[in-house]
Amino acid sequence: MLPGELFHPGSVAVVGASRNPEKVGYGVFANLVQAGFQGKIYGVNPGGGELFGHPLYPSIDAIPGPVDLGVFVVPPNAILEGIPRLAAKGMRAGIVISAGFNEIGGAGVALERSLCEAATSAGVRVLGPNCLGLIDTHASLNASFSRGTPPKGFISFFSQSGALCTAVLDWAIGRNVGFSKFVSLGNKADVSESDILEFLADDPSTRVILGYVESIDDGRRFLRAARNVTPRKPVIIVKAGATAAGARAASSHTGSLAGSDRAYAAAFRQGGVLRAGTVEDLFDLALGFAMQPLPRGDRLLILTNAGGPGILAADTASLLGIPLAGVSASLRERILPSLPPTASLGNPVDIIGDARADRYRTVLSALRDEPSVDAVLVLLTPQAMTEPEETARATVSALAGSGKTVFASFLGEATVASSRRILSDGGVPNYPVPERAVRTFSAMLRYSRIRSAGGPVVEEALPVRPENAERLVGEALAAGRRALGEALIRVSRLSCDFPEIQELDINPLLVLPKGKGIRAIDCRMTIAEAP
Repeated sequence: MLPGELFHPGSVAVVGASRNPEKVGYGVFANLVQAGFQGKIYGVNPGGGELFGHPLYPSIDAIPGPVDLGVFVVPPNAILEGIPRLAAKGMRAGIVISAGFNEIGGAGVALERSLCEAATSAGVRVLGPNCLGLIDTHASLNASFSRGTPPKGFISFFSQSGALCTAVLDWAIGRNVGFSKFVSLGNKADVSESDILEFLADDPSTRVILGYVESIDDGRRFLRAARNVTPRKPVIIVKAGATAAGARAASSHTGSLAGSDRAYAAAFRQGGVLRAGTVEDLFDLALGFAMQPLPRGDRLLILTNAGGPGILAADTASLLGIPLAGVSASLRERILPSLPPTASLGNPVDIIGDARADRYRTVLSALRDEPSVDAVLVLLTPQAMTEPEETARATVSALAGSGKTVFASFLGEATVASSRRILSDGGVPNYPVPERAVRTFSAMLRYSRIRSAGGPVVEEALPVRPENAERLVGEALAAGRRALGEALIRVSRLSCDFPEIQELDINPLLVLPKGKGIRAIDCRMTIAEAP
């Protein structure tokens, strides 16, 4: 269980605060102050002095008051010394931003082990090391070295990549998308994705959970956490390291070992987790889930002023198994008098290229209470007669509070830029192309079914066969491989003794239904270098 002080501390100490604007310690301290944190902020710097009106103390022992959260931006050995000293002042949670641990191998592995031992002995939970830090907008807390703080909202994001955190953060600020929490996991020496999932499950300021992972270290715990949270909140994850090249990159990035991609895909499915194929998909799904209600049904109506985009949307819906809503006789009667003879009243409903905002408004108002339509996708291409801003306002006003799931795709750039902000401010997600809107609707339908069923379906586990694991691990070692990767292990436990193995952890990450081949899991193992 994570201490609440990690996200809602009454006081924060930055060990390694710096007056040099080029230093990370300066950026962390500046973010704490500029985010409007209301608690005590202490800076520790051997030279003392002052920063942003706050005194800097020459040592941890000189801090005058209790400390809830410690942020470390100093070399590893200083962190090992600092943790028990801050714990003596009440610290229950720490953030280790500094690098130089497991990700560099060799001596860094031993340092990370010592970090965990020091934290455990002091009763402190540690985020990191080698991480960006943490942001909680609802607590006005920015304990990171990111650029800026996002608007307050209800999306939370955890990531094993600090750089990806900064990219998502910049996107949120640029698009004015509200976030609740940003958590950079770094090397996950202590706090893991499972800890974060367990915490966010009951967090009232989180409605949608996003994540980027390169590895999952405790499969059983992750599945338990996912199955607990997904019936209540959507969890959307990008999993990196899907290929052999990506797995090697993940190992050098944070010291993690990425396992079988098929294993993760099955685990996510059994945990009710929605997998985003790309960061772009992650953004798209975040907008849909955060801004719109879950669909009450799967019948989609496409409204467009141009044939081509409407066809692309219809094609994507067909490929994803989404039925297009039929245009009922009563709906036809209500909108026909306001449309030109050349309009098409099938689905897509094409109100042709000279459609002004009033034509959109008439159709959208008729759709508001139309029982045969569950979701609406509004398409617009900028033409001579088009009124993008007024059409955006019509979309928001006509369907707000209707209970229908609404998406927009105003295609183009310069002409529709201001209308996109109107849509966003009105709670309607806009997508650059219609296919992305339809894919988001498909993901929302999948999650809606999970939620209606009370959670994901748990498939039956099969018997354990440790002899197969022993054989596969032996073959991997003989071939000089450091990770099993796509090897299809057919057991969920291992009892064998290889002196070459420093650490071997077979995590029961998944079970597959009968007839699918592999019966168990993903692996994580670290093999010691030969003397």
